Amino acid sequence: TRSLPAPRARQLLQARSHPGRRTLLKGIVGLGVVAASSWSVRERLLLPQLFSDYHTATGERRQLQLGAGASLELDTRTSLDQQASPQGLQLRLNGGRLLLTLGNAASVQVITADGRIQLAPRSQLILSVGLPGINGTRVQLLAGSSSVSTAHAPALSLGPGQQVDVAQQRIGALAVVPTTANAWTQGLLIAERRPLGEVIAELDRYRPGLLRCAAEVAGLRVSGSFSLNQPDASLDLLAKTLPIRIRRVMGYWASVDAA
Repeated sequence: TRSLPAPRARQLLQARSHPGRRTLLKGIVGLGVVAASSWSVRERLLLPQLFSDYHTATGERRQLQLGAGASLELDTRTSLDQQASPQGLQLRLNGGRLLLTLGNAASVQVITADGRIQLAPRSQLILSVGLPGINGTRVQLLAGSSSVSTAHAPALSLGPGQQVDVAQQRIGALAVVPTTANAWTQGLLIAERRPLGEVIAELDRYRPGLLRCAAEVAGLRVSGSFSLNQPDASLDLLAKTLPIRIRRVMGYWASVDAA
């Protein structure tokens, strides 16, 4: 195949009409605007390390001081934004889990894709978004008082020891906060007859690489205490107590299959 001489190539390019080039440029700009609009909606979820005010990596937990006696602990793979509003401090949890503790002077509103949570001073709560076994947002009040509201439901007040799930702008029924709700802050996963598939999904959040559970064993019930800081050791412990086997490939990819 013969290549086109450079002078002839320039002539062909110059022969293209200016209106045609303008049309092409307009099309490119239009596509750029659409792409930018879509990107702005999803950027904080897809790349939290670049676009969120605070984030944690796989296996990382992080503690923060927000002022006015308010403190935060972020669980692994958590992304969070912070901004000031006329009503006080406002946080947006994009994904993951946090423990929020308020001092005497702090009043905080936390927003998720499912609803809004208003906390009174001297309150403490755990907020989870998109975790295994949770459909939407889970609000667990450990101390103080708070209210949960959505665009389609009136505000619901929570007292200490109460939790509620919020999904698709709808508030579920009140339930009791498990005594092990904050075990993750100590690097522990406490399971009480929990499906193996959910336990594996929790460990996957703390383990670099890919971890999958076969469907035929996902329904096995698990009870026990497992280390989140050492997820591979927890996998080995599960293999000793359940009819499963762990297959690893180069230490990165792992699967849980029937023994």
